[in-house]
Amino acid sequence: MKPVFCIGDICADLTIPYGSAVRVKRGIPVPSEETEVGFFHGGSGANTAAGLCKLGIPVMFCGTCGEDAYGHALHDELHRLGIDTSCFRFDASVPTLLIAIVIDESGERTAFATQHIHASQHQILASQIPNNLTEQIGWLHCSGVLLREDPAASVMLEAMKRCHEAGIPVSLDIMARIESLNDPVFSANLKIASSYCTVLLGSVTDEIPLLSGGTDDISIQKLTHGGKIIAAHAGKAGAFVYTETGVDYHAAFPVNVVDTIGAGDAYNAGFLYGMLNHLSIHEANRLANAAAAYSIQRSGGRSGPDLSNLHHFLNAN
Repeated sequence: MKPVFCIGDICADLTIPYGSAVRVKRGIPVPSEETEVGFFHGGSGANTAAGLCKLGIPVMFCGTCGEDAYGHALHDELHRLGIDTSCFRFDASVPTLLIAIVIDESGERTAFATQHIHASQHQILASQIPNNLTEQIGWLHCSGVLLREDPAASVMLEAMKRCHEAGIPVSLDIMARIESLNDPVFSANLKIASSYCTVLLGSVTDEIPLLSGGTDDISIQKLTHGGKIIAAHAGKAGAFVYTETGVDYHAAFPVNVVDTIGAGDAYNAGFLYGMLNHLSIHEANRLANAAAAYSIQRSGGRSGPDLSNLHHFLNAN
């Protein structure tokens, strides 16, 4: 199998256990480790790349970090997992992006990016994309968060166009973070990016409607024109996959939630694994839901399963 080429964000996640702190203030006993600020390897694009690699899919990752301790830790973790980092770049002119993630009492999270503009994730250069990209890879996966700002936005759009024209499947995780909402550059680039996609992934409530205009089946179904697949995850409500022929639904697996960081990324990895192995839409959606459920029982954005864990989870549920 040719590798999946992931163009995406990579950052340091700093988790702030606000919910645990609230419980302590109420006099509720909480283990000390659950009240500590945590450091995790993060970035949706890098998380999805890691998830695919753990499932046995060969992956190349293209991204940029600062030339600092965080950046080297993030790069070394990708290398440890077995991901090809030949298209990764350190940039000494910017610090590695930090994401402060506040976790509430239910395990849900709200993320805040620092710095807001000119962050390391947007410093992907055209020189990082192989000249023979379309000959090397079998699939292109992209992080929508990069669509906010050049040079990364233009570089990614050009790669998407090249792969689309060469008949290579292209997937996009919309990733409309707080700073992307009401951003005209992001909105315009998202429309262009979606035209190159084989698979669009995102939240059915917050992200897919940026393109569909609504959350109802009829609105979302219109996006499938030309054979596009829309994989719309809905957290506790499960996930919906729209194709030209209909809608597949799979309920979420009932599990105890530790935190939801990286749940969407684990879903992405599971769904793309299914597509790459030519599974049915329903089976791909089932695997993706299982990967997300496995992930949220553990801390951090890289807590998705390997193939053995995924099958064990499915057998047990």
